[in-house]
Amino acid sequence: MTATKIGKICIVNCADLFVNEDRKECSIGGNTFKVGDDISIDGHRGNIYRGSYPIKTTEIALDTRNKYPFDACEGGV
Repeated sequence: MTATKIGKICIVNCADLFVNEDRKECSIGGNTFKVGDDISIDGHRGNIYRGSYPIKTTEIALDTRNKYPFDACEGGV
């Protein structure tokens, strides 16, 4: 789940993520990432990818029923 409701670029509520602060690494889904590794986060779907990828931008619209921002299109990254 992404944290768009609180205006942060991060992944929250991720029970499968293990963070080892002493070793400066984290693991999820059998993949280990260390400080300095390039990762990409799909803020629309909440997926994490190894490496860097081109960014596709979208306009943000306001959902007046829930008063939370949401992507105006089904795009993603």
